Amino acid sequence: MTKDHQTLRICDLFAGNYHIPPYQRNFAWTYKEIEQLIQDIEDSCKDTKDRYYIGTLVVDTKNNIIDGQQRSTALTLIALALQNDYEKAILSHIPISFPARKGSNETLQKLYKGEIPEEDDEIKRGYHDAKEGLKKVENIEQFTQYLLHQVSIFQSILPEHLDLNLYFERFNSRGEQLEAHEIIKAQMMAKLEEDYAQNFAEIWDACSELEIPIIKSKNDDNASPAQSSFESDSKLSILDALKEDQNRDVVGREEKAEFSNYTPIINFETLLLYCIGIVKGDDASSVQLDDKKLLQVFDLKDKSSSWVMDFLAELLCLRQLFDTYIIKNDRDISSSGETHWVLRKKIKIGNKKRSIVNLFEDSLNKKIIMLQSMFAVTFTANRDSRWLYEVMQFLYQHDDCVLDQEELGQLFVNKLESMAIAYAKKSRIFSDDACTKIRSYQEVPIYAFNFVDYVLWDNREELKERFFDADNFRFTYRRSIEHWYPQNPDKESKLERLDDETLHAFGNLAITTGSQNSKFSNLTPAAKYNQWEEIFNRQSLKLQWMAKITDSNGWDKDQIDRMTVEIEELVSDFINTHQKGWQFLH
Repeated sequence: MTKDHQTLRICDLFAGNYHIPPYQRNFAWTYKEIEQLIQDIEDSCKDTKDRYYIGTLVVDTKNNIIDGQQRSTALTLIALALQNDYEKAILSHIPISFPARKGSNETLQKLYKGEIPEEDDEIKRGYHDAKEGLKKVENIEQFTQYLLHQVSIFQSILPEHLDLNLYFERFNSRGEQLEAHEIIKAQMMAKLEEDYAQNFAEIWDACSELEIPIIKSKNDDNASPAQSSFESDSKLSILDALKEDQNRDVVGREEKAEFSNYTPIINFETLLLYCIGIVKGDDASSVQLDDKKLLQVFDLKDKSSSWVMDFLAELLCLRQLFDTYIIKNDRDISSSGETHWVLRKKIKIGNKKRSIVNLFEDSLNKKIIMLQSMFAVTFTANRDSRWLYEVMQFLYQHDDCVLDQEELGQLFVNKLESMAIAYAKKSRIFSDDACTKIRSYQEVPIYAFNFVDYVLWDNREELKERFFDADNFRFTYRRSIEHWYPQNPDKESKLERLDDETLHAFGNLAITTGSQNSKFSNLTPAAKYNQWEEIFNRQSLKLQWMAKITDSNGWDKDQIDRMTVEIEELVSDFINTHQKGWQFLH
């Protein structure tokens, strides 16, 4: 199938003969889209990128363009403008034709001869827009050579029996570069025989939609062979399903209407990097998580078809683990932009009815949600998600273990709490080797606040009188550090400025959203509490504690010193009672 899936340079595209079927709409790009396309190519040329992927061209076996006609037509018009206005010998013939549009073909032929047609149509307007767009190019010679030899388009020739929707989703009208994971998909498909290709594409596409659970419950009577393969001893038994009847549903995804409001915490490119890292056995410290290097990581030149199929099986396995054990934000439950994390599964009750329930018993489920969300709101970038890679590697290694749900849940909690302590050391939240002194302002990382909030939440029963609402506390994206006793008190408050050591001590610091920090400003602690009393039940647990103290006793140097010591003692006790965590530090 190699010839059916290939990367074409634009000069190769121009050497072909393509047809725009009658059912395709007329050329609709405006100056905005054409100018943007030219600018994107010039920017890539200036950046000296070795290759710039301009998108995808999907055709049938007779070279009828199924997807990509707007881009192909625009490229042809740019080539004509370069040929006529800048004397660049590019086209030996017109590479596209309109079998059902005689006028469009005549316009193209006149432009090819260097003539300007009298009739005004969309092709003539597009040609004029291309000429105008090229006037902004700084170096036409370099632009032309780069366009012809270093700009590429991915061409997929679809077998007649395939459903077009199983392949590539349409790209928007500005001609965006083909995404890296689509290139990898195409390169993998090129290594497969035709009878494997359709199911490969369907499974891959399903894996890429992270907001939709990919595998139905194992007790679903209607589960497909792809689903039921996970109940066997071999992760690779999914490969047998690739040979099955191509008309059946290979991957039983849930209805989008039911699950489309779940937001995953990583993107598909990062999941691919997880998968290849886990397959290779990379640990969390060495795995490559920069999705801009995805093509470099997936060097498929020497990979066989069996490797491709094995990788797909491992990817599907990781997707099941991701869907089952990794938290998601449920936008249906969330309100006012707040985050609501869930960890749930779907079970069958009766013949047709299903119910969504917590994955583990309540206390374990809640702990796992709190620990994962603590990491998620701290390390927000995909490339910083090594914690999740470590979690996925742990789940992958335990996927075949004979454990009941409670055993697995407790093992999972132990792993996450051990990681929490390990990351406290790695993130340098302590200023001493004994890990008893938390760093002060400007040196303390965001993770310190979230780690402390987890310790407080873990001790919420003992400390419940110190909080407004610990039971409903949840981690959300708070990243602004607030001095509760202000750095520069308002003159009207008559507060004295504290010494820097006290002012910047961890006991005087809290984490809030950026907008909340600006509202607090340089008000006195009492004024902050009185003005914003109704919001503290939704704030960080540490801030809740500080606000409660302020309400009853005020807030001064003694309170700050006492808070600093109490927090450090609680953290030290937590670490000492979770000694398993320290094995990950060495």
